[in-house]
Amino acid sequence: VHLTLVFLGDVALERVPALQLRAASVRFEPSVPRVEQAGCWRHNGIGWVGPNQTPAALVRLVAGLEGALEGEGFNFDRRPYAAHITLLRKARCTPMDTNMPAIDWPVHEFVLVRSELANEGSRYTIVDRWTAREEA
Repeated sequence: VHLTLVFLGDVALERVPALQLRAASVRFEPSVPRVEQAGCWRHNGIGWVGPNQTPAALVRLVAGLEGALEGEGFNFDRRPYAAHITLLRKARCTPMDTNMPAIDWPVHEFVLVRSELANEGSRYTIVDRWTAREEA
């Protein structure tokens, strides 16, 4: 279970070192989004939970990553950032009760994750990680 910051899609293996170098250049401070709402996006069948309001520090982290990656020519989704944790794919988006108990989700690091599709579902492998700095 993870909070996606920037989704890159397929990246050629020879570009991963440049991706790691760019990600390492991004400084950020810790934040604690409060996960307090649930929803389902009909356009892609994603069932999710997330904050009502994304903390400014998390918005700055995403903007920093996007700027760093754009400078290296990486492609990513350009829609405004919507902090969310995917719970279900291929969800039938029917009316539901979106109330849930609030959960604090501390963000003190971010990771580069490789995902591989398999018959039993997605398999995630952490490739690299970077830690927040208070003085960002």
